[in-house]
Amino acid sequence: MDVEDLPSDVRDTLNPEQRVVYDTFIGHFQSGSEEQILLHVDGGGGTGKFYMIKVLSSHLQRLAGNRPSPIWRVAPTGVASNQIMGTTLHSLLRLPVDRAFTELSPADANAVQNKLRDVRYLVIDEKSMLGLRQLSWIDKRLRQVFPGRATEFFGGMSIILVGDFFQLPPVANKPFYFDGPLKDLHEVSGQTAYRAFNHTVFLKKVQRQQGDDQAGFRLALSEVRGLKYV
Repeated sequence: MDVEDLPSDVRDTLNPEQRVVYDTFIGHFQSGSEEQILLHVDGGGGTGKFYMIKVLSSHLQRLAGNRPSPIWRVAPTGVASNQIMGTTLHSLLRLPVDRAFTELSPADANAVQNKLRDVRYLVIDEKSMLGLRQLSWIDKRLRQVFPGRATEFFGGMSIILVGDFFQLPPVANKPFYFDGPLKDLHEVSGQTAYRAFNHTVFLKKVQRQQGDDQAGFRLALSEVRGLKYV
């Protein structure tokens, strides 16, 4: 995956919460650790989620040198994936759109494995659009294409789930935070995988609307997001 080449000192423009995510993955890559990271990044519109991922992607690519990028960015839809200069989950992992989940043929599994051979970090943006069933499919697919770590969630791949749960929930699918009874086995499996994410970073500072003249607008955004009505 092509990434924008950004200078090293651009990391100094990250706010403290963004820097936590950046330092975590840069340090993990530099150490050569095989330990899996399953991380939530939560933040409303304008909190710099994509900017943080763009800086991280650029600097991971620089550390990788001439090797392929160790980070891949995906989203549930074509529009969302274009916004992060990535690809769709369905195209990368060959997930079903309107049919039941099935395992890939050996040839197709090998093709996906080759595409992800050098990838250590998978960024999944717009997580609010995804449901438990789809998360189960992602988990199962990555376990299939990385059989050496098939006993681990997502085949041992480190995952960054990015988005804002105040957005609309997924269509015809249980959201990740659903806490009612489940009967569908894929949803049960997805809930188990979701609960494996044991770290969360909250991005709170709005980056797009700065200055005193925008204070009212920022407050309005915050109140709408928090469902506060007067």
